[in-house]
Amino acid sequence: MLPDPNKPARFWHELKRRKVTRLATIYTVVGLGIIEAVDIIGGRFQIPEWTIQILIIVVIAGFPVAMILGWIFDLTSKGIERTLPLTPEQQASLPALTWRPSWISILLFMILISLTVAFFTVPRANALGFQKRDWILIADLENNTNDEVFDRSLMHALSVTIDQSKYVNIYPRRRVMEVLQRMQMDRIGKIDTPLALEIAERENIKSVLSLNISEINNTYLLSTSLVDPYTGETVRSRQVKAVGKEEILQALDELATKARRDLGETLGQILQRKVPLAKATTTSLEALKLYTDGAVTWGQGGWQEAQALWTRAVELDSGFAWANASLGLAAAWLEGEEAAQRYFDRALNQLDRVTEKERLWIMALSASGQQGVDAYQTYLQQYPDDRDGWYNLGNSLREEGRVEDAMEAYQQSLALDPMQVWCHVNLGVGYDNLGQIKEAAIHFEKAFQINPAEMKSWRGDVNRISGFVLVKQGDITQAIERFELLSDGEEGARANGLRSRALLKMYRGKHSSAVVLFEQAVVFNQRCDAPLSEFRNRMYLARAYQSMGKDAYLAKELTLGQELAEGSEWAPQWTIHLAIRLIDYGDTLKAQAWLDSWLHSDRAMEDNEWAVELLRGEIALAQGNLSKAVASLELADQLYPPGFGLIKEALGRAYHASGQLEQAEAMLMEAIRLMHLGSECQEPWTLAHYRLGVVLEEMGETRKSRIYLEKFLELWGSGDKGLVGVADARRRLQ
Repeated sequence: MLPDPNKPARFWHELKRRKVTRLATIYTVVGLGIIEAVDIIGGRFQIPEWTIQILIIVVIAGFPVAMILGWIFDLTSKGIERTLPLTPEQQASLPALTWRPSWISILLFMILISLTVAFFTVPRANALGFQKRDWILIADLENNTNDEVFDRSLMHALSVTIDQSKYVNIYPRRRVMEVLQRMQMDRIGKIDTPLALEIAERENIKSVLSLNISEINNTYLLSTSLVDPYTGETVRSRQVKAVGKEEILQALDELATKARRDLGETLGQILQRKVPLAKATTTSLEALKLYTDGAVTWGQGGWQEAQALWTRAVELDSGFAWANASLGLAAAWLEGEEAAQRYFDRALNQLDRVTEKERLWIMALSASGQQGVDAYQTYLQQYPDDRDGWYNLGNSLREEGRVEDAMEAYQQSLALDPMQVWCHVNLGVGYDNLGQIKEAAIHFEKAFQINPAEMKSWRGDVNRISGFVLVKQGDITQAIERFELLSDGEEGARANGLRSRALLKMYRGKHSSAVVLFEQAVVFNQRCDAPLSEFRNRMYLARAYQSMGKDAYLAKELTLGQELAEGSEWAPQWTIHLAIRLIDYGDTLKAQAWLDSWLHSDRAMEDNEWAVELLRGEIALAQGNLSKAVASLELADQLYPPGFGLIKEALGRAYHASGQLEQAEAMLMEAIRLMHLGSECQEPWTLAHYRLGVVLEEMGETRKSRIYLEKFLELWGSGDKGLVGVADARRRLQ
């Protein structure tokens, strides 16, 4: 028997006659409208999630019931009546199958489309008053199981998946630790919900998100709560179940999506930035725990231990991109840039395994030079309120010699978090480099106010630089106090403190007293096995003996310095000082040997060509080959675009020797501007005043000459007897 071709037409007309199609449309529109309305306003009125779930089930279950009732009954002017079937004559007279939408159908269809669009684009109201780019703080996991693999790892995983959002800002754990330090609670091991609420209220964070896990018969119950830090009230709670460990990351994904919705992010925004957690991190909970343990250990200064933990994480999951990137950071810190590159290359090949934010961050971390600057700028275009992004951009700009641009980036970072110690320190260094001593002192003082313990415990660079800023302000007493902060620290710090005090003695012409302090510093360097620091202190000793005219002591320090430097892989930026001291001592053959060793080293020809040309120029100047000296030193100056005071000072001497007095004046003035106290450039900086006075006198600029000669004698005039240049400066002034 052939099928009836008119049967679909009759069925369609029957649906229309019984108004089932209209009822289906109306039911769908009304049902979706109710669900969407409750979903949007649920956060404002704190409607429990189970209520919304029951409502959805009722709406879905009611649909077939409504369709059946709509088929059987009809609403007439007489009330609800049973719909009668068509007679055979009525069926025979049915028209061909066509569809002409009525204005009601069109209106309902438009409403349905509007509701669908609203479902994806209208944010859910929340009782927290949360706005775009506000902050939340995720408390540490409340682990009610006996499985330690969840500790830290689940909290980190939840952070990663929420941090994909461009709507929600997660307060970084490193900033939490900084807050705890200021609260003098940095020894606390766990950030539980009460402590998280205290931190959130202190730092004006809009909400705390807590995470709990419990387990019964291999079924895990995970729950989150959004808590108002100002009232302590739980605004919204969510729960999901996971059968077995393999479903836990998927359950966390679901919780993260719900948290983002509860905070007001639209579903459309979430779908645009939603990489599954297992893909964005790792499918291995064990690898995830090793990674997070490593991150905590790194933050506590356990660098080798953290590196070992990250290595084990990668062994469990070689595709764990962020663990590979972290190994790159560890290798760069512990072994050098070359060792780091293979890890960064591995991470860059796994960028499909991370979120967009992490992808941009890894690309920035692995880049250097101008590429690093560009990468951080790209990252900050997407995430402009990341203080660490601005801070790292500042570091990259500073490495490129763009000091003023770097300082602007540091200021942007401070605008987001004014309590950053190292931002203030770097701004202090920057203002010092620009000669703005008052501003430099302000930022160093802020750094010491924010975290005096960290500043005191640092190995000495900050104390040295900030101390000499005080010296430039004329506050010698406070500078000495700053240097002495390190006197009761560990041996490396004590050595740096002694070095700073010795350099201050040399600044005031007390070279014999400085020698005693340098020798004490060398003892501490040897105790803590710091050969580069010992080498630097011996070069300071050599410089002191040179200024004092004690050639025998100078020769001894040069011999010890060579023993330390030979066989090392120190860059020419350090050994250049040994080579120049050898030239000053008259041993150009040994200086030439150092130059030859650099020329056979790849690193000399890559990043240190300036040092090669500087040493060539110094050797030529010592040998009286003035044209070659000037040519090499001019090339060295060109190869160091930011300007290096040591090169400027050498070029000034070469110009002076060759009779180019105006050029000598310009170079020596630049040298004084660029060279800094408290470094290897300090002694040349002092002598540059004397040499500039001599040049100006020879040019007939008596008044200007007197200014620089008097400045020189102000520094060394009351110092040790026999210091180079002092007697001649006095004679010229008389």
